[in-house]
Amino acid sequence: MKDKKSSAGGFAKFLMFVFFFAIFGVLLLISRQPQNRHSLMFKTPALPFVPAIAVTVNIYLIFKLSILTLVRFTLWMTIVAQNLSDEDLFRLFEQTNTDDIINQQSEHDDSRIRFVRLRL
Repeated sequence: MKDKKSSAGGFAKFLMFVFFFAIFGVLLLISRQPQNRHSLMFKTPALPFVPAIAVTVNIYLIFKLSILTLVRFTLWMTIVAQNLSDEDLFRLFEQTNTDDIINQQSEHDDSRIRFVRLRL
């Protein structure tokens, strides 16, 4: 019986190391992508390693919360995500209707088309 527990623990450790090295490899591939050469107001330092560490720490801290707080957090995030998706859908339909109006305008009425597009 002890051998099965130790082999299961060894397999879990093996999977953990495989996932760790896979994530590290993906981060290395991302870091090797071409960077923007223009001077920007703000650049993320040590991209993508600092954001990955920040996400990992935040996930760890979230799981240290009590179950009741975690349920409240999940409920709140679900409500917010639903609200934001509803607003995005409304904007999408509004933009589609505006595009239809623009397409129906005559070609010589160029000033009206520019006004509608600037208003968005």
